[in-house]
Amino acid sequence: MKKITFVLIIIFSILCNACKKEDLTTIDITQFSWRISSITVDKNKYKTPKEDYHGNSISNQDSTYQLIFQDDYIFKLDLGLNFGTGKFNIPSIGLFTVESFGTTYICCDSKFDEYIVQNIKSIQSYQVLNDILILKGDDFEIELEKE
Repeated sequence: MKKITFVLIIIFSILCNACKKEDLTTIDITQFSWRISSITVDKNKYKTPKEDYHGNSISNQDSTYQLIFQDDYIFKLDLGLNFGTGKFNIPSIGLFTVESFGTTYICCDSKFDEYIVQNIKSIQSYQVLNDILILKGDDFEIELEKE
């Protein structure tokens, strides 16, 4: 009976570890490009739009909703029709601040884009789980997938 219990404990431990998400907060997030998959505003989650403001299909092949770190201090974020650039700082692992952010205004930001622009400077931290980057702020979160 003790052997069976011991074997079950080992199997259970292996299964639990296999299901555990890998925390990769220590990776250099600036070495990758990322694509927004969703945002959360005031506990409401919104998926990235499949169409722009004019009803044109958005493809993952283009740069729409893509975050690119251009160097150790500057990033570019493509939105539905417009794009923004900003200055960021990573003072230590897991901390992330947006010091400035400005956007172009070609036309007609979607509500999704407006949420990003209005809240991006509230980001205070980041977390990486597998190939997902989560930028977190006060009542605001951006979830991005590594490309």
